[in-house]
Amino acid sequence: MNVRALSVGCSAVLLLAGLLAAQRSPVEDAWDLLRRGERARAIALLEDIVKKTPSDAGARLLLGSVCMEEGRREEAIAQLTEAVRLQPESAEAQNALGEAYTAFDDPRAALAPLQRAVALQPDFTTALVNLGAALLRLGERSEEHTSELQSH
Repeated sequence: MNVRALSVGCSAVLLLAGLLAAQRSPVEDAWDLLRRGERARAIALLEDIVKKTPSDAGARLLLGSVCMEEGRREEAIAQLTEAVRLQPESAEAQNALGEAYTAFDDPRAALAPLQRAVALQPDFTTALVNLGAALLRLGERSEEHTSELQSH
């Protein structure tokens, strides 16, 4: 094999690898950080993405989900609400917002986005489960209030 042809071939492979790496989005980098357990770095990256590109619904969706997992209610709801505003036809964003409301003990607020997620994607199992959980929590509250009223 010709050394020059091998060198040109290797250069082409390296160039292609560089182009593929350049096509990775910063949100994918944040996902990688999360997978490696580097939550603080992932959050900082996502916050930077949102600051530089406020219209990045994917970054807002991931940031809101991470904030929800960390119990940061206001930030989670704000980011997920904005993700839904930016992509109202995203069943994933609608579901995440509903899931956050349920996680933060507001199942009534969860109903609209979860119902929208199911309407957008009827086979979205996670949204169906989350909708059921929100409805169940609302039912449990009704029973609690009924029991409370009956005891007085």
